[in-house]
This record gives sequence, C-alpha cells and structure tokens, in this order.
Amino acid sequence: MQTVEEIKNKYPDIFINTSGEADSFKPDALIVERDPVAVVIKHPSEDVYLISKWKQSKWCGFLTGGIEDGDTL
Repeated sequence: MQTVEEIKNKYPDIFINTSGEADSFKPDALIVERDPVAVVIKHPSEDVYLISKWKQSKWCGFLTGGIEDGDTL
C-alpha cells in the first residue's frame, strides 16, 4: 500500500484527488502500476470526437485504460 505522500514523492507533478468523492484516492485500494493509454477517436467525416462520461463521477474525457500482460497495440 502507498500513502498519498509516497505517491507525491515518486510522482511530484501529478494531482491526487482526495475530495472523498467516488473518483478520489482510496488509501485501502490496491495500486497497480501499468502502461496507461488514452484513446482519441474522431469521426471520419465530421469534426466530432467520442467522449466518455463516467456515471460515478462528475467528469468526462477520452477513453482510457491500461495495457495488461499479453496485450498488444
């Protein structure tokens, strides 16, 4: 388990949400380091993009995830 202080020391330029809402840092949750991806999908003939809206939080953005062992791009 890592504390907020340990994470900030290792990654000083990141923001850690500690607001207590659904998408905030949870000290008891397992932290798994992996290679992250963000996917930008543009409509082929219109100037529009696919955006995901999360039900449990107030934000939206491009599709995100991580590359697991055995995955390829």
